[in-house]
Amino acid sequence: MGLVFCVLILVNIRIIIPQSISQTKSLYSSLFTDYNKNVKPVLDQSTRVNFQMDFLLLAINEFDTVEGTLSLVGVLNCSWTDASLVWTPSSYGGLSSINVPQSDIWIPDLFIINQAEKFTPFGKSVDIKLSVSHSGLVTWYPGNVMKVKCSPNLENFPFDKQSCSIQFVAFGSSSTEVMFVISQTTVNTDFFATNKEWTLYSSSLEVELKGQVTVTLHIKRSWLYFTVTVLIPIYVIGLLIPLVFLLPVDSGERVSFSTSIFLSFTVVLTLVNSEIPSLSDPIPAIMVYIAVLTIISGVTVVINIAILTYYFSPTEEVRSPCLKRFLCVFATSNKINDNETSNENVKQRVNYTIRKIDVVKRLNTVFFIGTYFVIIVLSASFTIGTRFL
Repeated sequence: MGLVFCVLILVNIRIIIPQSISQTKSLYSSLFTDYNKNVKPVLDQSTRVNFQMDFLLLAINEFDTVEGTLSLVGVLNCSWTDASLVWTPSSYGGLSSINVPQSDIWIPDLFIINQAEKFTPFGKSVDIKLSVSHSGLVTWYPGNVMKVKCSPNLENFPFDKQSCSIQFVAFGSSSTEVMFVISQTTVNTDFFATNKEWTLYSSSLEVELKGQVTVTLHIKRSWLYFTVTVLIPIYVIGLLIPLVFLLPVDSGERVSFSTSIFLSFTVVLTLVNSEIPSLSDPIPAIMVYIAVLTIISGVTVVINIAILTYYFSPTEEVRSPCLKRFLCVFATSNKINDNETSNENVKQRVNYTIRKIDVVKRLNTVFFIGTYFVIIVLSASFTIGTRFL
């Protein structure tokens, strides 16, 4: 029993010895006495450093379509082999890995070339620690809030999809010194926090021939909010345009009603314009749609003024022969047969008496049906073209 107890004590001592501070200090002293972080960490200086890099997306903060910037939170999973940081674990009590401040060892200067704000090295704002294994494998996890430039394509707003990229490059190190390597072709989203406005539906990670790593995020807008707050009001206001032709001519409200609808479209156009950059290319379909509805509304105002001017004119009947021929198709008429004999020929003349109220009723019917047809076709084309095509 006493022998077993002694063996257990010796085993515990053996476990504790590798964790001794003296051996850890000895290892640090051995590794960094002659270490120079400005020297490329390979034995053969003519070879390249294989810099493996993957991207972890944590969150999409905001996509400002007016400024054309994407704000997100991401972390890089970087690793490479430093030939100057190799040791034998058994010589240091089995110590196989250590943590080193990033300011003490060689690290490439990574920059985001499409950065929207300050152009500074990525991941060096905070002196985080790196993990170094006995084989010289260095693991680095730099992370930050990134704001990159991204030109939006708002042609199908609010059913638009966007593709934004983050472009990493090692400035100060040519492609003959550092070679980027990726272990996966998509972004790691294990810790991704979803965004209420934008949904990530695909991503890619690739190494460009010009020596840069490009992370591409494909996102689409959550269109329900804009449909309820923007599209449905536009549809409803558009369907109100033809109703002006159902109002009685004597009501005195036709011009004010059509003018109010016209002004409503100008307000909606201003609200939508606040979500879209002034130099958007291509022009969003919703802007064209609202502009056409505004034109239709403006034409409706002009038509109503013309109808009211005609209706309240002092003449009770249509006297112009040309106008009679054009309007008799739509108006009710009373035929009066008048037989006249001139020499040997008998001529029959049919005189049409067209009342103004009949003309106005027929015009209201024609413009009501025609306007509704144009608006329904226009709205259906816009919805199908932006949502499903």
